[in-house]
Amino acid sequence: MKHRNHSKKYHVRNRTRSLLALLLILALALAGLSGCSGKGTYKKEQNTGEHAVTYPYVVRTPSAELYLAQEDIELLGEEEFYAGMNRLLENLEADFQDARDELKAYLRVEIPVIKIYTDFSGRTEHGRRPEFSGLYNDNTVDIHIFHDWDHAAVVLLHEYTHYLSIHCARVVPETDFWREALADYISKIRCKNRMAMDVNYGMTDEALDYYRERGAVTEDGKLDLKRFYYGTAAAYRMKENVGAPYLAVSQAATYLTEAQLTAPIMNEVSYYEAACIFEYLVDHYGEKTVFSNMNLNGKRMTEVYGKTFIEICEEWTAENLRKCEELGIILK
Repeated sequence: MKHRNHSKKYHVRNRTRSLLALLLILALALAGLSGCSGKGTYKKEQNTGEHAVTYPYVVRTPSAELYLAQEDIELLGEEEFYAGMNRLLENLEADFQDARDELKAYLRVEIPVIKIYTDFSGRTEHGRRPEFSGLYNDNTVDIHIFHDWDHAAVVLLHEYTHYLSIHCARVVPETDFWREALADYISKIRCKNRMAMDVNYGMTDEALDYYRERGAVTEDGKLDLKRFYYGTAAAYRMKENVGAPYLAVSQAATYLTEAQLTAPIMNEVSYYEAACIFEYLVDHYGEKTVFSNMNLNGKRMTEVYGKTFIEICEEWTAENLRKCEELGIILK
């Protein structure tokens, strides 16, 4: 998608780059719970286990254990901290269940409860970096959420999908493309993602108005994540946008080049493209085929699909443009 103008068309270069710069900032800011006040379903408990000095409280749900840092409570203030937590918890279980349902054919029978730690005050290196709003650590098998509860709401289902697909699945994606493509495909395209939608994906009112004009906002004023992803992915395949910044699935902040347009490298595509390409493969080759072959590199794609990643990307780009047109997403 390109930047807003009064004629509901997009200026080709400067405004487009401004929008994509905004998207990069959004991606950097986002890359990667009830009852503590006594008013919700879940109750705060004293943490009697490990790390109790840093995380004196824990909230337990059927799917998660949230460890709350005293420093984070003081940073936001008790009222704001628990209000944000309660709001997130209203949707956490339904969203986590959706992700498990989408992946149920590939998961182990029992899914262990996931531990989630707050780090809003930047105690850790990742917590101090603006490009991370959440992190699944496959070494310690836990999730860390950064900055505040709104940032957490945007990324938490993505990180939980990492947990399911890396720790609980029979076939584990090992490269950046497959890990991030799968996590965004499940959390942004397949699932409702109520947590993210409750905060409108962290967007300002001005940004939401822009996407409303572009046909990516529902009648009830919520961002339509599928349309948002389709339109933004299309923007990153346009020659007019060469030089625009974006966040790659390798988690590197980079710029769109002519080479990446003509001969895209898997680990250098954007999250939007990766999720939509994953959906394209599932639609055309079947879920079983895709989920059984998630560690192919670009050249080895021919072994399963008979085409290189570059050829698949070309076909997906054309189909995605047709899909955007059919959905009424305004691109130019």
